[in-house]
Amino acid sequence: MFTFSRRSRPQVSVPLTSLIDVVFLLLVYFLLTSNFVTQEAFDIRLPQVDTETPAAEQLVVITLDRQGNFYIGDIRVDERLLAQQVRRGLAAADSQDVVIKADRDVRYDRVIAAMDIAKENGASRLHLAIEHK
Repeated sequence: MFTFSRRSRPQVSVPLTSLIDVVFLLLVYFLLTSNFVTQEAFDIRLPQVDTETPAAEQLVVITLDRQGNFYIGDIRVDERLLAQQVRRGLAAADSQDVVIKADRDVRYDRVIAAMDIAKENGASRLHLAIEHK
């Protein structure tokens, strides 16, 4: 009669070495190209410090009040004219540094606008003013 013999199934093996290499390279790529930004989940206030830092002789200072108005010195400047004033101030200043003094309650986009205007008009470094305790 008939006798059935059990055949062994062929074993399938997936080569994982190359797959692991590809996954590792992707992981390294994303770690190197991503920005690690931490966002606070609560309202924060600007820090206060105890130490005094020496001030430079002549710096261009952009001040922003609570309403987001720009000032160079004591003079209120329209946003369109701020670029011109920054260029003039940097030409007369000892260094190409710009200090931005912004009120705690000013909208963040106004501070960024001041930073952009300063950088576009020749500022080499930007400084954000803080309050001493």
